[in-house]
Amino acid sequence: MNDIDRGGLLELFVDSLPDHAMCLLDVDGKILSWNAGASRIMGYSADEIVGRNLSSLYTAEDAAAAKPATSREQARLHGRHEEVGRRVRQNGTAFDARSTLIALHPAGKPMSGYGILIREAAGLARTAPTLAAGGPGKVIPLPGRKKILVVDDNAEILETVAVQLTNLGYKAIVAPDGAAALDILSSVGDIDLLLTDVVMPGGMNGSQLAVEARRLRPGLKVLFTSGYFEVALVRDGTLDAGTQVLAKPYRKHQLAQSVSEALSS
Repeated sequence: MNDIDRGGLLELFVDSLPDHAMCLLDVDGKILSWNAGASRIMGYSADEIVGRNLSSLYTAEDAAAAKPATSREQARLHGRHEEVGRRVRQNGTAFDARSTLIALHPAGKPMSGYGILIREAAGLARTAPTLAAGGPGKVIPLPGRKKILVVDDNAEILETVAVQLTNLGYKAIVAPDGAAALDILSSVGDIDLLLTDVVMPGGMNGSQLAVEARRLRPGLKVLFTSGYFEVALVRDGTLDAGTQVLAKPYRKHQLAQSVSEALSS
């Protein structure tokens, strides 16, 4: 396949993602390209937006606070920058979006610009009707809006898992420790699954949290996650034998499969 064929296929692929705004920026944040998904999400045609600065898509408050420039600087320093924030469509309406900004470094050359991917945060559940997982032919259906309480003392993991679960069609509620999780269980109804780390600081591990949670919600389904081997957790008495544990680190399809199995068990 020659370079022209590759370029054509790449352009076709990019424009076949209607739920992803994808564009290229120069080093100063000027928009260089604009795909069909960007037109659908943001409302601008390519002719209307290419050549303008990315700050045009931010709220006036965020633009005045130099958030677009800060995001570019973070991407330049760390290779990529991810954030959830408000973006503004051509018609002036604002919405929550998840943006990933990636610094582009051609081999052996200085950074030449950025690539950015924008998705509607509220639309993540609508854009994932099915997820292939566990091999060919195995499909996990969209589970509706079941509520999952995610508990982990790592704030970055909490955010990542919440986004992944939202992408899979669930409603995620997060808590940084066992005490906060119990407060949520006492006040929020219809929680379908407790997804908790096993080893946590604060005097209550995931196993102890599960016991207290089931006192509040008899029959509550529980899925544990841990970076430790399941055998070691069972051996030291932290977990009972046969407990379902999702080993960290895990990919989204593994999360999807484990959550689906825990909910249907």
